[in-house]
Amino acid sequence: FQDAHVPKIKYTSKDARDFADLLKDPAYGHFAEDHVHLLADEQATTRKIKEELNWLARSAGKDDLVVVFLSSHGSPREKDTAGVNYVITSDTDLKDADSLFATALPMVELADVVRTRIRARRAAIFLDTCHSGAIAAAATGGLVTAQVAAQTFERLTQGVGRIIIASSEAKQKSYESDKIRNGYFTYNLVRALKQDGGSAPVEKVFDFVHEQVAKQVLSDWKAQQTPVLSKSTELADIVIGVRPEASGERSSK
Repeated sequence: FQDAHVPKIKYTSKDARDFADLLKDPAYGHFAEDHVHLLADEQATTRKIKEELNWLARSAGKDDLVVVFLSSHGSPREKDTAGVNYVITSDTDLKDADSLFATALPMVELADVVRTRIRARRAAIFLDTCHSGAIAAAATGGLVTAQVAAQTFERLTQGVGRIIIASSEAKQKSYESDKIRNGYFTYNLVRALKQDGGSAPVEKVFDFVHEQVAKQVLSDWKAQQTPVLSKSTELADIVIGVRPEASGERSSK
């Protein structure tokens, strides 16, 4: 983060790299190398993230599967005039509400890109956006463990084949661990996506992540962290690691 007021997070960049490595792993993810775009550290600016989202909109056809993974701080709805959650990017300025609006990535904008610009009928979104909120609030005067607003969940899952898995409930923190060197959510998400050679449906993946994250955070931190799933009403099984040749589909992901 360029703004020194944003509390440092130890493992979000590693989270992103581990997830990208899983997608490109021929044993599990089966994604073509050039279909996986990774932004980490100083590269993860609001502008660059939006450019990559538009690359997805241009590249993915209707029969493709789009996957988006985000790991960062989130801003609370109370800090925005319109009650919007923001992803804090590497160039976000937290000086005041106007700076936040001008430089952060609105969650609702992510929702609208997936809902209206991306042609792919199947999209899976994974959000590990909550970290150490109490410390962050003290350091910044308002950066907390904000989770995605209910309206954003609803917009993300409109249409056919939309599923979103977030790391915790609205009022919970999301934790990371020096022992596993990841966020608990991302660590268990990667583990779950390796099940059955990558062929586990996303809803089965969620069941594993939900159980493991809750158990591990309770054991290590004596705290509650409960991952959340939301999906469109019309949803066939989404398998992240499906081989493109198995379904006759292209693999722009």
